[in-house]
Amino acid sequence: MAPARGSPVFRIHFLDVGHGDTTLLQFDNGRTYLIDHHEATGKTLPMDYLVQTLGVKELETVVITHPHTDHFRGIHQILETIPVRQVWLSAPPRTTPSYQAFEELLEMRQEIRVLFPRSGTSVTEGKDRIRVLAPPANLLRGTHKDINNASLVLKVTITHPEQDTSVSAILGADAEIASWQQILIEHASDLQADLLKVSHHGSPFGSDSHALAAIRPQYSVISVGSNPHGHPDPDTLSLIEAHTSGCVFRTDRDGTCIFESDGVSWNPVSG
Repeated sequence: MAPARGSPVFRIHFLDVGHGDTTLLQFDNGRTYLIDHHEATGKTLPMDYLVQTLGVKELETVVITHPHTDHFRGIHQILETIPVRQVWLSAPPRTTPSYQAFEELLEMRQEIRVLFPRSGTSVTEGKDRIRVLAPPANLLRGTHKDINNASLVLKVTITHPEQDTSVSAILGADAEIASWQQILIEHASDLQADLLKVSHHGSPFGSDSHALAAIRPQYSVISVGSNPHGHPDPDTLSLIEAHTSGCVFRTDRDGTCIFESDGVSWNPVSG
């Protein structure tokens, strides 16, 4: 898929970066958010896409949803090249050398504000809003994988004030079932969304049937590439398809997936 041209609308880009995550939010007020960053040989390079394809000159916010390499590989290139106002992080420091190097770079860049948002945090971008659904204030412990269950899960709501309508997207990062169960407890009344970025590349541990029933997406997107784990898991894929009223997109099959909205509906942009 390729970007459309025309009047300002919100656009969300799910980049084909292989077995990892990179998502871009372009608000109609001109601000851009980068959600995770992954580089893989032969795949879309986020830096090239930002600068050459979209012409982005600065980033409002970089979100690293959790400290697994397929969500922050190559992020230093962004921080060293493009002005960034703030960075959102999820979990406490992780002791891998690559993540330590990222933290050290952030410490050197004193002009970048570093935040650790938790469930309930909400920020506005013009008429639109980003709300944090997870992690909770007290991070989950003793789960299948605590780092995944400390993922920043975001809900983006795009409004059309004149028509008094809105559409939403949920970005699931690598949240697993324990996280989704907590999200259901805290946000059950505000979980419906028209667009879902499926958790953990379609892993069997990443999708909860009750959460999917509450979200009821029209479109779902799985960011996935060649991997030894069998993602997306066939049974999980069937579950996602059963709860998605429209199409399920996969970056390994469909390439970079782009949706745009004016707050009335989502439009998959094909090229």
